[in-house]
Amino acid sequence: MKINISCLILFLIPTFALVAWQGEAFEKIISDYQLQFSFSTDFQKTETKENPNLYYDFAIKHNTKKLEVRYLIGSLPPKLDGMDFEKNGLHKQQALTTAANVCQCMDKIKKSDLSAETLALFHADWGANFFLEATSEFGVGYKYSIVTAVHQKELPDLYTIFLFDDFDSVKQEIQKSALNLRFRQESNLNKNERGEKK
Repeated sequence: MKINISCLILFLIPTFALVAWQGEAFEKIISDYQLQFSFSTDFQKTETKENPNLYYDFAIKHNTKKLEVRYLIGSLPPKLDGMDFEKNGLHKQQALTTAANVCQCMDKIKKSDLSAETLALFHADWGANFFLEATSEFGVGYKYSIVTAVHQKELPDLYTIFLFDDFDSVKQEIQKSALNLRFRQESNLNKNERGEKK
């Protein structure tokens, strides 16, 4: 029996995007995969809110401006014989699906691939920004969102989701916090050294 790869990928994408690491502590995931995470004193941790659109792991809010930043660490795809998710570009489709969950749309999303220079700062192989209106329940209280997705082979995909009303008023804050969550330069260790889940 032949497996229809395209159909399987379409089934897996929303599963990975929505489930993520539910039940795992954000700090433990950061440690297990030797990721890098920090934020400035201009922000403070805020509670995560349950919603039907997109689970996320951690959130911070600016102390004086209307800007919230939410973080999501994606799940690793399963290993299936004869299927190369890297070659099939699953991470790119998953990133688009994750962004679509923020707006409950697909046709109104504007995408911009990250430059080689920016990818180097994230220590990533691929990345993109998705610009959209925060029209789902996930974005209640905000008008707009920027979803930044970055990917490194054999590591969980990282998502930074900015929520705001007026871009010009928070542009500098977004730029300063863009690299809060990223891969470490030495993240390309072998699987045993970085504590990959079994």
